[in-house]
Amino acid sequence: MPHGLGLFSHRLTAGYTSPTMSLRQSLRLTHRAWRYRLGSNRAEVAFVRRSLSRGDLAVDLGAHKGAFLYWLRASVGAQGCVHGFEPQPTLADRLTSIARVRRWSNLHVHQLAVAREAGTLRLGVPGGGTSPGARLLDPSAPDASFGDVHEVKVVTLDEHFADRKSPVKFIKCDVEGAELAAFQGGEQLLRTDLPNLLFECEQRHLQQHTMSDVFDWLQQLGYEGQFFQGGRLWPLEAFSADEHQRLDRPGGFNHPDYCNNFAFIAPSRPGAS
Repeated sequence: MPHGLGLFSHRLTAGYTSPTMSLRQSLRLTHRAWRYRLGSNRAEVAFVRRSLSRGDLAVDLGAHKGAFLYWLRASVGAQGCVHGFEPQPTLADRLTSIARVRRWSNLHVHQLAVAREAGTLRLGVPGGGTSPGARLLDPSAPDASFGDVHEVKVVTLDEHFADRKSPVKFIKCDVEGAELAAFQGGEQLLRTDLPNLLFECEQRHLQQHTMSDVFDWLQQLGYEGQFFQGGRLWPLEAFSADEHQRLDRPGGFNHPDYCNNFAFIAPSRPGAS
């Protein structure tokens, strides 16, 4: 889809949202975004802001409630452009309504998933409603562990941005185990545009491959990998899934020492700490 297409490339499907409700949701988004910047994800937000300049083109895969989307669009400014992909209908509608009320003309919301091949896939939503754990399901996988299962339209990054007028400079990706497929569906974009990458990766979400497969594939393209721990970036060589993604500590994946966010810096691009 061309870079120049507007905010309303996403068509509302969940009914009318009043301006008052959208404003209330907008305030929640702003609060959430600042909580990320000042607290739980301060190093990740700083990486976003270092990697982008005014006028850049950025992409958010798995935009969810929009906390990173907020900083992406703030970083590229009015002359830049951000495309947010969120396959959960309620969340995509909410982001579209917020962007309309706030007049964020540099934000384009797409109710789409991104993977290796275009088509349709099932999206499993734990507990039903909306969830940060929503994920694309393997065609042969059972639905038993999910409260709701939706059929969603899937695109590839290479096809979706085939007519872009400027290079993609940054991709944030939080797609619950589908990150390798999303990147492989954008291989030509990654090779030509060399965007910096911020993505979540957890071994507990992977069944057909390992985290090392994700890292190795990106490193073959020339990317330098790092991981976030304790509010700073560390060399990927120091990462161990057995140690940094232990689930036997209090809180499991919510333990402060659990590490699941990674920064991959493209050749000749700024962004490292």
